[in-house]
Amino acid sequence: MAGLTNTPWIERVEAVWAHAQELHPDLPDARIAVGSLHRSPRRWGHWLPGAHELYVAAALEAEPAEHVVGVILHEAAHALGEARGITTTSRQGRYHSNRFAGLAAEVGLCPSDGRPDGLGWDRLSPPALVAWTDVIEQLEEARLA
Repeated sequence: MAGLTNTPWIERVEAVWAHAQELHPDLPDARIAVGSLHRSPRRWGHWLPGAHELYVAAALEAEPAEHVVGVILHEAAHALGEARGITTTSRQGRYHSNRFAGLAAEVGLCPSDGRPDGLGWDRLSPPALVAWTDVIEQLEEARLA
């Protein structure tokens, strides 16, 4: 596995967001930061509302590209919610709202573990998997570089 300074991987992560913007024109621009997420070891990514910042855990570089795309699309669903004035979480951000589920499905995700709180919304639906195949392959090649 390449290290955290794997610039091709980071560039491909940025390309994932750009592709999502092509598919969802109201998805805002984002500054993408890659590093350690100290808030929770289960967190792979985080959308920072207002700042338009997507934070991606460096540990994702070791994960299959399909999972990385799913995580980024999960955060894109939050970003779309912000852009559209939709609240995507409830209970101080602990749970995803029903409206988040709709946004997640819109960007091509389906629940990965059947949990109603939306924590598992990071698996690509079968049609999205086909639509994102080229992007996934390019990200995987960069990960292995």
